[in-house]
Amino acid sequence: MPRARAKIKRLVVRAGARPRRAVVWAQLRRRAAAQGFGSSDLERFYHYLSHHLKLEKPDYVDPLQQPPNYFPDLRSQPIYSPSEFVWTREIFDNFNVIKNELLEFSAKSNLEAQPQGLTDRGRWNVLYFYAGGRRVDATTTACPHTAEIIDLMPGAGRAGQAYLSVLRGDTHITRHFGPTNTRLRCHVGLVVPDGARIRIGAETYRWEEGECLLFDDSFDHEVWNEASSERVVLIVDFWHPDLTPAETWAITEARGLRFGLRDILHA
Repeated sequence: MPRARAKIKRLVVRAGARPRRAVVWAQLRRRAAAQGFGSSDLERFYHYLSHHLKLEKPDYVDPLQQPPNYFPDLRSQPIYSPSEFVWTREIFDNFNVIKNELLEFSAKSNLEAQPQGLTDRGRWNVLYFYAGGRRVDATTTACPHTAEIIDLMPGAGRAGQAYLSVLRGDTHITRHFGPTNTRLRCHVGLVVPDGARIRIGAETYRWEEGECLLFDDSFDHEVWNEASSERVVLIVDFWHPDLTPAETWAITEARGLRFGLRDILHA
């Protein structure tokens, strides 16, 4: 009986999802034409939308990469070199300004608990620059140099989030997949004690102060801070480099549509 009920539930969900997909797809095609994009430019996005609505099963290529929202045919690679992205030079060159600006502002701010509940011990606090696609004026005004550099990253504020991440001592973030593979994630080490590390896929890494760790957080990952002091990192999401301009436009546009992608979690 439980299996039968589950099957019926899946059928009901799919029955409602098909007209939802049709509405979103029709709206997007009309708007895309005005932007100079054709339906063929959005073919991969159509499958992404279908995966999101549970109308298609994602064709995962790596068992360690299984995000709930899967965009097909993007490079499946856990780690990226900073040399691939020209804007990382600005982070290296302005690191002391970024660090001083962020630590000074965070010291006098009330950081909020990271909302996902992914820790099984310790505390994880955050200070947002971008959250849910919205710019946080208090932070960007107080940290203008950092905000300016964040905005150099392709898709900053649209591909996902941007925030200061403070992991207290003896904290563990449990293993999880990020919500989507349409973004990569940049970690800039600000304060990195011994005992802080992150596993991404099958490998474990350590942050370095002033360095960028670039990775695809749709891979299974978890974090430890086994030190007695805080680990502080600036986190910024940016578009996966294999996405086309038409596809990044469609992802952004669909989030603003009724029945679109607004309920994709940008954590």
